[in-house]
Amino acid sequence: MKGLVNSHALVVAALSLIACSESVVPPDTIPQDALLSATTPFNNSGACLGNDVATWSEFVLGAHPEMDPNDVNCTSNDIELGDIVVTEIFKDGAWVPVSEGEALSCTAGETVTFRFNAEVVSNVSFSQRRDIGVWLATDGGGAVGGACNHYNMPTNPLAAGVSNVDGDQCGDFDEFDVPPRATLNFGEITVPCVAGGDSKLSIGSCVAWTPQLGDRVCPVAEISGPNGFRAGTLPESVVKCNCEPISVAAITPSAPRTALLDVQKACSPTTDAGTFDLSIDGAVVADNAACGTGTGAQSVNAGSVANPGAFHTFAELDFNTAAYTSAYQCVDRSTSTVVNQCGAAGTAACSGTGTGPVSIKTNPDQDIVCSFTNTVVTTPAAGSIAFSNGSFSLLRDATTDALSGTIPIRNNSMGATVVTVTSLTITEAWVKQGNMQIPRTVTGCVFTPTSASINPGATQNFALSGCDVSPSVDNKKDLNFIVRATTTGTAQPFYERTYRAKAQ
Repeated sequence: MKGLVNSHALVVAALSLIACSESVVPPDTIPQDALLSATTPFNNSGACLGNDVATWSEFVLGAHPEMDPNDVNCTSNDIELGDIVVTEIFKDGAWVPVSEGEALSCTAGETVTFRFNAEVVSNVSFSQRRDIGVWLATDGGGAVGGACNHYNMPTNPLAAGVSNVDGDQCGDFDEFDVPPRATLNFGEITVPCVAGGDSKLSIGSCVAWTPQLGDRVCPVAEISGPNGFRAGTLPESVVKCNCEPISVAAITPSAPRTALLDVQKACSPTTDAGTFDLSIDGAVVADNAACGTGTGAQSVNAGSVANPGAFHTFAELDFNTAAYTSAYQCVDRSTSTVVNQCGAAGTAACSGTGTGPVSIKTNPDQDIVCSFTNTVVTTPAAGSIAFSNGSFSLLRDATTDALSGTIPIRNNSMGATVVTVTSLTITEAWVKQGNMQIPRTVTGCVFTPTSASINPGATQNFALSGCDVSPSVDNKKDLNFIVRATTTGTAQPFYERTYRAKAQ
C-alpha cells in the first residue's frame, strides 16, 4: 500500500495536493517549474540553522524573531550526515581528482576547497521524515549560528533512497523496514582548515526535517529563490534537528610553518635606566624592557608549505621622544647579517630610525633578532657647544675617498664658561642604500688643532685631513659619518653630529 502512495505522489501534487491539507502554504502556490535547488543539493551560501530559524520563525514551533540562534537546541538524531567522500580538491589553481583512500592535507589557519559526496542517513524505521535540509558551516563554527551553505535532497531526479511522498521539490525519507540512506553529490565547498578530535578536517553541520503531520510545502512559495528551500527545510520545532561536527577522513590539517622573532632593546649609553615596551603584532610582549633585555625568541606564523612567509610587525611603545632617539635593525641570528624582509613588500632592508611599527616578513624556520637602540638626548647645562657648519661642508676625494674640510665649533655658553674640546674623532661611517646602512672603515684622520679651549661666544675652526676610507665608495653615493667632539666644561662629556660628504 505504501508503494501505491509513492507511485502516485507526483499525480497528487499535480492535482493541487488535495490530500495535503496540513500544508502551511496553499498547494496552488507551489512553483510550476522546478528550481535549480530541486535538481541539485546545493542552494546557496548564507546563515546557519539557528539564524534561519529566527528569520522564518513562523514555521518553527518554539521560535521567535528575536531569539538567539543558539536557542535552537537540537536534541534529536533521527537524521544525520554519514560518510564524506572527497572526489576532487582545488590545489595550485586547478581541480585535482582524488583517488579512493588517498591521503590529503590542508594547512591549519588557511582554507581548503574540495568537491565531495555525502551520505544522508535515517536512524528511524516505519516513520517518514520529510523535507530534509542540511546546513554546513563555512566559517569554522558549529552550523547553529554563523555562515553556512544550505542543501536539500533534490527530487529531480530522485537519488537512490530518496522519496518524494509529499510531491513538492524537497526530498524525503519514506517509512521502510530498514532505515533509508542516500548518497548525494554536494558539489564544492570552501571551509577553514580546522582539526577535530580525530585530527581530521572537521566541519560543523546541522540536519533538520519535519515529521509527516508537520509537513510544509518546500520551497515556501512566498520566499523567492534558494531561500525558499531554506525556509522549507526548517525543523518542525527547535529540537527537531541534529547538529554535530562531521569529520572528513581524507583530509588531515597540518600545523602552520613557524619562525622565531626576538625584539631587543639596547641603550646609548649602556648604563641608561630608561624603560620602554616592546611589542610584536601590536601586543606588548616585554613590558618596561630595560637596556639589554627583550621579548626573547617568540614563535610566529611563517605561512605554509604551499604559501611560505607571513607578515608581522614589531615596535617600541610608551617611548619618550623628548629624551631619546631610536634606531632599529633586524639580523639573522646565525649570521648577524641584516635581513631584507621589511616594508610592505617584505623586500626592504630591515634597518632605519624610529620606533615602528615596522612590518617584517618571516620565512619558515628563520630566527630573526630585531634591536632598537635608544640614544639619550642630553641638553647641556652651563656649558655647551655646537657644530656650526652644515652637512655638505666636507668633501671626499673622488679617487682616494679621503675626507677634508673645516669643522667650526662654537662655544654657546652664557657667562664666563670656557669649553675645552679635548679631541675630535670619527666614530662611525656608512653608505646609505635605500634603508640599508653599509658600514665603512675610516682611519688616519687628523684634526688640527688636536684640542682647543674656546671662550664663550667664540668659534674654533678644526681642519680635517689624512682620512682613509675603506672600502672605496661609489662617486655617486654620499658617505655618512659621525664626528664626536669630546669636551670638558659642559654638562655632557661629548657632542656628536652626522655629516654627509660628497665626492669632489
